[in-house]
Amino acid sequence: MIDNRVLPSFDCIQEWSKAGDKIALWVGRAKLPHVGHIAFLKTLWEKGNKLVIANGSCYTINSNNPIQVFQVQAMLALSLQLEGIPKKDFVFVPIPDFHDDDKWRAFISGMPHFNLITGIASDNPRVMEALGEGITSKLECFSRDIITEAIDISATRLRAAIRDNDIAVWEEFAAAGTKMFIAQSGDFYGITDAVLGRETDFELGRQCVDLLMFVNDGFRWHVVLGNRRGDSSRDFAGFLATPGGAIEDYESPINAALFEAEEETGIPLRVSEPHILPTQIIIGKNTLSHLHFVGKFGSPNQDMAGTQGGSSLVFMTIYEGSVDSLEYHLRSDSDLENVRLIPVEEALKTQLAFQQSKMLARAFKLLEKIKGR
Repeated sequence: MIDNRVLPSFDCIQEWSKAGDKIALWVGRAKLPHVGHIAFLKTLWEKGNKLVIANGSCYTINSNNPIQVFQVQAMLALSLQLEGIPKKDFVFVPIPDFHDDDKWRAFISGMPHFNLITGIASDNPRVMEALGEGITSKLECFSRDIITEAIDISATRLRAAIRDNDIAVWEEFAAAGTKMFIAQSGDFYGITDAVLGRETDFELGRQCVDLLMFVNDGFRWHVVLGNRRGDSSRDFAGFLATPGGAIEDYESPINAALFEAEEETGIPLRVSEPHILPTQIIIGKNTLSHLHFVGKFGSPNQDMAGTQGGSSLVFMTIYEGSVDSLEYHLRSDSDLENVRLIPVEEALKTQLAFQQSKMLARAFKLLEKIKGR
């Protein structure tokens, strides 16, 4: 069953269909986005299709999939807009890995408003085969043959260019948005680590998000924390914890982080510009901020990860308003109780739930870097 909080992200598909538009579903990883991906998507769009871009391996991080799915989406979005494709003409859908084609196919066909899709596209014959005739025979199918000028490039070759420091291949074939994102984010070294196998993959189990919100009272930094409700069936009952929770099916981690944090703290949070990183957000009524990616945390040890296991993608944001205006919104009627602002130096001396002490320390280090302290 699809969570109602996910449905608004797919409203554009209904709007496109009502307007009589053709809607093409493109299925691919695009880790890393290159000029071939952009040429394929642009050709689909030029044929009159609105684009539903289903990014696979949305949790997997390894040498074949070196970046998070929301980073892939930012690279693709920027590249498409540079090609003249407006952001109102595409939407992204994260697709996890499945070892079973039937489950993978069911996940894709179970996407909200899938019945309104008119075409399906992939440059990978194995993907089209896995989708099966039950899907492909009912839709217009597009392969890389629709591109008038063949582009001899693959994501594998682009990743090898990073590994081998092959500047010529990188300059020629990396998508414009890929180059710009990596240059602006300074995360080339993190991607290189993943390509070289120095980045650990996600842990199987519940995939979650955590959000650390910081505010300064003029003297010191505070962070929003609460106590996990004392239900004996829950992990770390009573421990101080950050706002966070599970990522729902078909949901962006960024949307999940904002939804869970607002639900657990009462602080209004919304995305104002989804296709840039750090993501531009609004805190409260009208305070502009950005959502920074801190990192991925996971452990096979249940004493750290909890009984449901899994991994967490951790984000942080800095509230530039007053402490009083942030405290005005705070409430405790969800999974956290006694939600409040706690001085960071005090919180760092406290054992938080799960691996959140490590999350807080890394997030605060990022904050100090951003603020130049």
